[in-house]
Amino acid sequence: MAIVNDLNKLCDWLQTEVCDTIQLKMPNDAKNDDGYEYELVNPTAFTLYTPAKDRLPPNVKVPVPSVCIRLSEGEHRPREGVNKMKLILHFCTWNPGIHRQDNFVPLEDGAGIKGYNISAEAEYRRSADGWQDCYSFMDKTLRAIESAEYLADMRVVAEDGIKYGMASTQDGFIEDYPYWWAWIEFSVQAGNIRARSYDEFL
Repeated sequence: MAIVNDLNKLCDWLQTEVCDTIQLKMPNDAKNDDGYEYELVNPTAFTLYTPAKDRLPPNVKVPVPSVCIRLSEGEHRPREGVNKMKLILHFCTWNPGIHRQDNFVPLEDGAGIKGYNISAEAEYRRSADGWQDCYSFMDKTLRAIESAEYLADMRVVAEDGIKYGMASTQDGFIEDYPYWWAWIEFSVQAGNIRARSYDEFL
């Protein structure tokens, strides 16, 4: 259960330290026109796989936006005290373009963020700039990992570096507009090396 517990703890860390601090557009594939006003939601952190819409946890509205944490490979060298896990985070966001509510005009000077309203001339405009949401999500996660010496109780193996990029398949980058994908790969040093049991000799 040690590996399962470690992955779940890392997932909880992602949810608390990253996902709960940002909001992104919630997909609605049935509505995608100039009258559609999107809803903002916190991304969800999942472990191992991203569930389909009909298998979501009760408190989760949609599977996207989300980040999914997976174990790429593990390494135990008990005599050297090494219990390392290489992890990969898969990010997915949705953004087909500039919606009407992305166009704000100030109601009055100095009113602050609450003093803005949607421009009367605003129109929905499809674009290919939605990838910026995904990369901003990834960048926020990178900064959180880089600034934390420990994630939960696991040390970030900073000396191994952190890799990241745009998600791809053998045939090239994933093209699933208006969904956008990216990844981060890094390593953590987990807790104690699992010791051999001597119960049978006691």
